[in-house]
Amino acid sequence: MWELVSALIGEAILAYLFTLAIRKIGEKYPFLNSIKVSEDGVSIEGVKQDHRTVAPVEIHRGFQSLINHLSQLFSALAEG
Repeated sequence: MWELVSALIGEAILAYLFTLAIRKIGEKYPFLNSIKVSEDGVSIEGVKQDHRTVAPVEIHRGFQSLINHLSQLFSALAEG
């Protein structure tokens, strides 16, 4: 997903959009705030290391919410 969208809107803008999405969804799923975003891509190493006690179902819901939010955002950008 990263390479496709970054080719269209640029890596800096994509990193910014990912960061905003993580902050928004991270309010409900705080473990997502450990995700690191740069112009090179996304790293979830912080989630793996810092949040071993989070239930797998909660991790699934958090990432699912993040992906859904990003998909809606990218769809809205594509329409414009």
